[in-house]
This record gives sequence, C-alpha cells and structure tokens, in this order.
Amino acid sequence: LNPPVQSSPYSAIASHNQGKFRDCITQSNSVLQWNPQHTRADFFIGASYFRMAEAVKIPESVTDSDYAKNSKERDRLLEMARPHMEIYRKHNPEEARFWAPLLYEIYLYLNLGEEFKEILKHLP
Repeated sequence: LNPPVQSSPYSAIASHNQGKFRDCITQSNSVLQWNPQHTRADFFIGASYFRMAEAVKIPESVTDSDYAKNSKERDRLLEMARPHMEIYRKHNPEEARFWAPLLYEIYLYLNLGEEFKEILKHLP
C-alpha cells in the first residue's frame, strides 16, 4: 500500500522546502498514519513547527503588549516540535547533523537545562 500522492513523503518535503509548513505537517501526519515507523515524517513535522516558531516576532521590550502573547505562541510551537524531533533523534542517532541544531534551539528557548546540557555533546 502506498499513501495518496498528496500525502507522500516527497510532497511533505516539497511543502517544507517551499515554506508551506502547515501543509507539510498535514502531509507528514498522513504519512505517519500510513506508516508510523516513517520517522523522516516526524522530522519534517518537528522542523515545520520549529520554522513556524522562528517566524513568530518577539518584541524586544518585555513591556510591549505583544511580548507575552507572542512568546507563549512561540513556546507552544516549540512544544509541538519537540516530541517529533525527539522521536527522529531516537530512531536516527547517526543523523545528529539534522536533529541536534533544532533540538539545541528548542531546549534553549524552552529553558530545559538538563536536555540543553546533554544536546551540547552532539553539536560540532
């Protein structure tokens, strides 16, 4: 059995590369329904949430009216990215060049001290 073309791993990758992160997440979730062991789909879900979090504009001043709201949204997106990146890491430890930089940023922004210290071992 093959997934529908619109939810193939290739369409998810194309959507991610085009900056269509919500489409990538939808397509990757369809791939995971078809094959839960397709951890590359987890990577692209995590990476898409991460890129969406990066796009959230955080005002420089904590007194700015959007600071708390935007920070909360960024953290929510990073929390959505985290389990998918950790699944990818668990199943693909040799692919640290892909998951380590993203998990580094996720752990940093979410203030996860122990995880942050541990991930430093995997960075160049």
